[in-house]
Amino acid sequence: MHLRPFAPGDAAACAQVFYEAVHQTNPALYPPDQQKAWAPAVPDTAAWQQRYTGHPVWVAEEDGHVIGFGDIYPDGLLDMLYVHPQWQGRGVGKALIRVLEQAVTPERYRVFASRAARPLFEAMGYTVIREEHPVRNGVRLINFRMEKTR
Repeated sequence: MHLRPFAPGDAAACAQVFYEAVHQTNPALYPPDQQKAWAPAVPDTAAWQQRYTGHPVWVAEEDGHVIGFGDIYPDGLLDMLYVHPQWQGRGVGKALIRVLEQAVTPERYRVFASRAARPLFEAMGYTVIREEHPVRNGVRLINFRMEKTR
């Protein structure tokens, strides 16, 4: 596995990893209505290219293929962290969290972790502040506001 900064040509691959991670992760955690609300379609490449400009974004790749990605803002908000389902549980998420945390130096890091991601963030020293229930496309989801002090 190789970690590197996001490049302009990565947007489509990252969007596909996001979609597949949402739709192929444990269906007991995410029923179909939640999957569809969270990721109704593969995101628009141009919009994702614009979204990942101006703050640290890192990509994990294997044999030239994107297998995961994540981004973090200067204030410590780790916004997105997704690993392709075939690569989950192999250390990709931990490696991405480490490099993202090194990219910025806030007093604390924050994330809104999904049910699937919560154990990963707990293993990396994050603690749950509260359970939240965002509504996306009319469907109530569950995530966890988590924090880690630097």
